[in-house]
Amino acid sequence: MAFPQPKPANTPIVRTRQIASTFSRNTARRRDSLVESARRTTKRVSRDAENAVFATV
Repeated sequence: MAFPQPKPANTPIVRTRQIASTFSRNTARRRDSLVESARRTTKRVSRDAENAVFATV
């Protein structure tokens, strides 16, 4: 790596790498949002359960 090599802008390999990195980023974001929504649902369910318990007492 003595000489800095000029980076080709849109060779198929570079393009594929860009697409792949974007895809993995989107997948990670989607997974995060899924986890977040699952957490929210869990919170809501547990709150409903607490309310039900208080209602029956």
